[in-house]
Amino acid sequence: MLKSKITALLGFAQKSNNLLAGNEIVAKAIDRAEVKLVFIGTDVSAKSVKNLKNKCMRLNVPYYEILTIAEQSRAIGKSNRTVIGVLDNGFAINIINLISDAGI
Repeated sequence: MLKSKITALLGFAQKSNNLLAGNEIVAKAIDRAEVKLVFIGTDVSAKSVKNLKNKCMRLNVPYYEILTIAEQSRAIGKSNRTVIGVLDNGFAINIINLISDAGI
């Protein structure tokens, strides 16, 4: 249930151009303080996203590892997206509230 709600909100964010996908693109947007929330695929190797996680922690950008790469990619209609960045504060707050209500 939680995953379906998250993927629906990510899909809406994508359709309204409030989302970025891809490790390098999201990392650059975090540096510019554009990203409000990050999703990292649960099946991404730790080595691949170590720098991104450190950057999120350093700049206080919340990140979650809840969805697989396939689930994230399907949600936004793109293939093989390991990292997703939410740009809109409203979408980010809604998703964070869903996750915290679920106890994660």
